[in-house]
Amino acid sequence: MLFSVLTVIDATARATLKRESERRLHFATDRFQPHIRDVGVMLRDVNGPRGGTDKLCRITARLNRGRRLEIQEQRGNFMAAICAAAKRLRRSLARRFGGKVTRSAIRNIRPKGVQDIAEDGRDEPKVDDKPLLHESGVPSGAG
Repeated sequence: MLFSVLTVIDATARATLKRESERRLHFATDRFQPHIRDVGVMLRDVNGPRGGTDKLCRITARLNRGRRLEIQEQRGNFMAAICAAAKRLRRSLARRFGGKVTRSAIRNIRPKGVQDIAEDGRDEPKVDDKPLLHESGVPSGAG
């Protein structure tokens, strides 16, 4: 998958932010890769050197079949904005393409061949009724 990062900030922080945003987006989108064509990230300081919660991260994911998904987050620093936008992107993709399986759904999945009630009507699974030890304490099958 192609990640493109456009930054409108100084050159010293650009490489670090590019590397970190690619890493975060890779983790957020790895299980949805068959559905995503490419992801673009734009980082921008909205009101320049004045400070405040003005660091903007805009993620645009181009999906297969011509769809687009855009996420925009504004925070106090770029790392927080990237992290929040990546989380929102992951949640949006999970809603669209199917997300995690809940714990209750996992508990209800039974392996093939396991039944709730044994064939003879008992509530516990059927176990070989042959005792492991004779009354004398000698293992069964031993001479």
